[in-house]
Amino acid sequence: MRTLLQTHQKPIQRGWNHPRARDYYDLWRILDQYSDGLNGKQITKLLDQKCEHREVSFQSLDDFFNEELVSEAHKHWDANLAPFLVELPEC
Repeated sequence: MRTLLQTHQKPIQRGWNHPRARDYYDLWRILDQYSDGLNGKQITKLLDQKCEHREVSFQSLDDFFNEELVSEAHKHWDANLAPFLVELPEC
């Protein structure tokens, strides 16, 4: 989750961008397979610490799914994930 924020905020400063299809896939996979075992409070605490360390921030869940990031994920979904997956889910 932090890397999605960092990818969105840092390129604006540096003038570069990196497709986030793999980050969205990883997040989906973790939530799909392991959500029952996740500790939401601990994840929130760790996310806050990691974001502070990387100097990125968020206000709401929408910050992780803004139009620019989601558009990039859709654009690069097949190219970034197909080489690694036998069955590629839809973005």
